[in-house]
Amino acid sequence: MTSPISVYPSFVGLKKETTPGTGVVVTSFVPATTIASEDVRNYTPDAAFRGSAVAAYNEVPTQGWGTYSFDGPVYLDTIGSVLKGILGAEDLSGTGPYVHAMSVLNSGTFQAPTYTLVDFNGVEARSFAYGVFNSCQLTYAANDLLKHSTQAQTYASTSVTTPSESFTSAKATAAYKTSVKIAGSTVSTVEAATITVSRPTNPIIALNNSTSPTAIWGGPVDISGSLTCLYEDDTFLTPMLSGTATSVEFSLTDADANVLDIKCTNGLFTAAPITRNSNGWMEITVAFTGVANTTDVTTAGGGYSPGKVTLTNSQSTAY
Repeated sequence: MTSPISVYPSFVGLKKETTPGTGVVVTSFVPATTIASEDVRNYTPDAAFRGSAVAAYNEVPTQGWGTYSFDGPVYLDTIGSVLKGILGAEDLSGTGPYVHAMSVLNSGTFQAPTYTLVDFNGVEARSFAYGVFNSCQLTYAANDLLKHSTQAQTYASTSVTTPSESFTSAKATAAYKTSVKIAGSTVSTVEAATITVSRPTNPIIALNNSTSPTAIWGGPVDISGSLTCLYEDDTFLTPMLSGTATSVEFSLTDADANVLDIKCTNGLFTAAPITRNSNGWMEITVAFTGVANTTDVTTAGGGYSPGKVTLTNSQSTAY
């Protein structure tokens, strides 16, 4: 009789790489509710005629890569690696607590740091080097924890010695503790929201005598989101109709006084349909995007950025 493998020992491990694509031993571990990893193997057919009515005589392997995703509550220490891994630039200040201000990196390679990601699946630990984060969606719902859904593109995986996991002591936080500001003024009518920090990633395949791509390349950064709000006046509708950018800011403090603040100084409202809630009240759902500007930048990033992420916690080193 077979014995199924339990999901409960599963964990996510990660660490920033010194050299992109050279895997490192992970030292940071993130509790997650969903973990998914996949090795993508590509083939090209040999379809040269050989006298038979067949589509191909052989399938020849070409270069491949990996994908890695994990979801769960947001912990205001480990989430910094993901956000830095998309945005790229960080200013570190303070003497405890420490302030990690992040924006788009606009110098050098214009590429964010890469990370080694480890997926322990109950049987073995598989290491995915050259991890480039391409999306992190934060979900704020007043009746739930602040949660994230994170994706990355990587090199194909290898089997490694299972690391000894040691999880963060930071606590998950109820999303209702979030303060929302529109145009600098606090509003209390937002019922739920999402913010997505993302950039497209693509493998650079080349004649490099390797089954791996030359690099995993990150494209331009985007920050967008949505707000589901009580419809009481035209606070949200007017900026959409006028096409006037207005600041959007979310700030959450956990039980240990760690803070996650996300601000788009030029938040452009692109849609604002008004609907009838099934419970009997009016709602307006706002879609917004962060327009690149020179206010939401860090010294390390420079240039323009669609928004700034500021994380305040006890981590004394940069992500």
